[in-house]
Amino acid sequence: MWRRNMGVNDVAHKSIGKLLIERGVLSIDQVRQVLTEQEGTHAPFGKIATETFGVDEQDIWQAWGEQMAHHCPRVDLVVEPRQTGVLNLLKPETAWHHQLLPLRREEEQLVCATTGENLPKAIHYAREELDTSVRFVLAERQQLEQYLMTCYPK
Repeated sequence: MWRRNMGVNDVAHKSIGKLLIERGVLSIDQVRQVLTEQEGTHAPFGKIATETFGVDEQDIWQAWGEQMAHHCPRVDLVVEPRQTGVLNLLKPETAWHHQLLPLRREEEQLVCATTGENLPKAIHYAREELDTSVRFVLAERQQLEQYLMTCYPK
């Protein structure tokens, strides 16, 4: 099985394990141990790493966010469709703190823009605080801040 025979370069497609190795948070052997336990328990990688090796949850969130950022479309907010009715879903201070801009509803999902570096925080907030499914798109920081200033003036 590939998980047991992996080296630093063979961890598949920027997995959380590889990202944590690259950051010096876990060793290759520790990632192997987590993956072996995960095969038997089917528990999330991050939960096992935190419980077994004391990995800080923030490190898990950052790695997961970086992994997710590769799957989020990049957008230009100038041309991205927006609905003004969704702005009231966030208080201005929340939008600024999480660098999160609601754009529109598509079917059953709320589409929100954030930046790659703020994606983990935005995902965490959306999971904990919003009562709707959220799909994220990524914008450049300067452009996002410009639109936050327009939509949620300080």
